[in-house]
Amino acid sequence: NEYKSYLRMSDEGTTEQSPRPQRRSGSVIKILCPYYVAGAVIGKGGENIKEIKEKSEASVVVSQNNARFPGTNERVISVRGTQDSIKSCISLIQEKIRNDKPPENAKGSRSENEKRKQCCKLVVSDNTLGRIIGKAGKTVQDMKSKYEVEINTTRRSETPFGLDERAISIEGEDNKVDECVEEIIKIVCEDAYATMRFVTDYDMFFYDRRGPIYDYGYGRRGGYMRGGFGRSGYGGYYMPRGGGGGGYRGGYRGNSRRSTRSRERRSS
Repeated sequence: NEYKSYLRMSDEGTTEQSPRPQRRSGSVIKILCPYYVAGAVIGKGGENIKEIKEKSEASVVVSQNNARFPGTNERVISVRGTQDSIKSCISLIQEKIRNDKPPENAKGSRSENEKRKQCCKLVVSDNTLGRIIGKAGKTVQDMKSKYEVEINTTRRSETPFGLDERAISIEGEDNKVDECVEEIIKIVCEDAYATMRFVTDYDMFFYDRRGPIYDYGYGRRGGYMRGGFGRSGYGGYYMPRGGGGGGYRGGYRGNSRRSTRSRERRSS
């Protein structure tokens, strides 16, 4: 359940466990934020994120402190609203990313962290990315030439099974990046078929050296007082394996992929 647990900044600036949010009208886009910049975006007591929400008039949700977008070390900031409010919100967040100074213990070299400031990383739905790329890549190539920027996207094969979101990075001079980002936001907002969750539980997805896999493999309920076997659950993407059999007296006896891998290592 993508709404199971997430961290939301309240209007008072405190972090709290939130119930399932109400669906509201407006387009959704997400921006990736280096984990060490998240504090500057949120601000002391949530004052910065509150100001961003008030100035842009957009709904904003910051992912949990330990949550990362799959395959990256970056937190996710979800933005929902009108085209103008989204543009304003993304611009304010990107300004924080550019002006924040990485701490001494930040992962990566100083040059890598400085280069990150020249890049804006957005997250869009898988369907919308097709519109951004265009037929035979024409739309994205036109944007590269028009704004003189580098545009890269995550491949479908790099995306964990079950996640319908793709990251797109735009790198170049600040003003050129901003102009290109505005055009991408326009495409997203004009896509009537765009469907992307406002809040996603990224803890459901993780990577290992063998590729992206889905972090669940639970068997279904077994027969009552017979220790019968439940139906197979979901296994890994690259290493498909059904869930465990149903437990005694109709209980559940599924195994997660992590625990399965641990047993494999101990037996080898």
